[in-house]
Amino acid sequence: QTDVLLFMSNNNNNDDGNDFDEYLDCSLFFDFHNTIEDEIDENILEDDYKGKNILDLSQHNFDSAFEKLNNLSKIELKVLNLSYNVSKFSEETMSELEQLEVLSLSENSLTTVPQAIGLLRSLKVIDLSQNKIKKLPSELCQLSNLNKLILKNNYIEVLPKKIGNLKELTFLCLRNNILTSIPKSISKLTKLKVFDCKNNQIKKFPSLKNLQNLLDLNISNNQLTQFPLLGENNNIRQISAGSNDLTEIPDISQVTTLQYLDLEFNKLTEINSTITNLTYLKYLYLGNNYISTFPSEIFLENPLQYLISLDLSFNQLTDETFDTEFFCKHKKLVSLKLNSNQLTIFPNPEHISSVYDLNLSNNSIELIPESIGIMKHLNALVLSDNCLSTVPVTFGKNKTLQKSLLELHLECNQLSSLPTTLQNLSNIVYLNLSQNNLRKLPSFGKFQKLEILNLSDNHFVDLPNDISNITTFQSLQVIGNPLTRIPTYCRGGGGELWKFLHSRNQKQLKNREN
Repeated sequence: QTDVLLFMSNNNNNDDGNDFDEYLDCSLFFDFHNTIEDEIDENILEDDYKGKNILDLSQHNFDSAFEKLNNLSKIELKVLNLSYNVSKFSEETMSELEQLEVLSLSENSLTTVPQAIGLLRSLKVIDLSQNKIKKLPSELCQLSNLNKLILKNNYIEVLPKKIGNLKELTFLCLRNNILTSIPKSISKLTKLKVFDCKNNQIKKFPSLKNLQNLLDLNISNNQLTQFPLLGENNNIRQISAGSNDLTEIPDISQVTTLQYLDLEFNKLTEINSTITNLTYLKYLYLGNNYISTFPSEIFLENPLQYLISLDLSFNQLTDETFDTEFFCKHKKLVSLKLNSNQLTIFPNPEHISSVYDLNLSNNSIELIPESIGIMKHLNALVLSDNCLSTVPVTFGKNKTLQKSLLELHLECNQLSSLPTTLQNLSNIVYLNLSQNNLRKLPSFGKFQKLEILNLSDNHFVDLPNDISNITTFQSLQVIGNPLTRIPTYCRGGGGELWKFLHSRNQKQLKNREN
């Protein structure tokens, strides 16, 4: 028996973080069971399916047998799932599906959509994703009741000019095609809520200012040099425009409801005051650009008081151009990424005390401030690839930090010693100390939750005896050390240590033989 509840493709790549299913109208589904045979009998509809209105025939590989499914009109189908099946869909079949409201033809090998698709005037949802379609018939634009059109993962080069006739459309997914333009008539889709054009070759968008009901716009991974005109849109919550060729932050100051803005992997050089008007913004991603200045003064008067996550990684920020006073007015900030810039000074911990996840890797920071203990919520601290030579004694003294810190990256620095207070970070799960100048470790007796420890490429001759008591190890890396002794009984990570020593001894024996 097959529980006929879902009609969409089960093989959703889900590469955007947006779940299409949340927009589906679940009232279209009916909960009952049918028996699906691999071989389709000519009279199956007149016997087992007569009077029922959902038919799920997905994943049955009956390309030729499908022609036997005649008299479809007798059962007045509402939902038909033919995903993972046919390579063609006859026009004769279309003529018998006038009552159909939901049609899934995803994950097939369709190269064309029959013109008779225009006969399905009751259709509300159609999924044509994961096919080989290059062109859409103009008749598709006759589906006046259509509210969800899913065309992702095809080879579509151009959309019908009259796509604006689909006045009831609320969800349009065009991602992963080879579109180079969008018809101007798209502005007529005034009920559109979700518009996804990710990963195409679009160089310019028509005006979208009439799409006043738009909630989610994804135009990332295209070739845009200009941002589409949005106008006074008071509903949009999410804009994804990463991986384009934008040189300036678009003027979206009137989109005051925006909560998510992604402009990563563009060619931005500065941050302007436009962003300060986005008073409800929670997530701001500006990584992998060319930003060299961050004018914090514009935020001090108009702070983004709801900001939770800020990514400025892989830019050109320096201590002179990045004023950490910005954080004084952003007390809800949880995630901060400043990695891969040109910073030499650790941000004032008092200004970022609310942060849980802090990434400062690949800079030129020389000191960890003594006051870091004030960051009582800190879960993950990434300081790899810097110029650190010491770790402050106070680092492990703060009781709140002892409880909160779970992940610590200090690899690729210039550390020659570690404070004994480090052992007080008893909740640490991940600790990376590789590629430093360390010769001795503090006691590991309190690290009872440690799962991953990387000590590679240092100068350790031996390891603390109490490392034997850690039973939670999943990975212990010691390659690149002149180890001569290990603890006599080493549970968890012992296998890795013995493997290393055995390998090194084998090399020494070979060298002697030669």
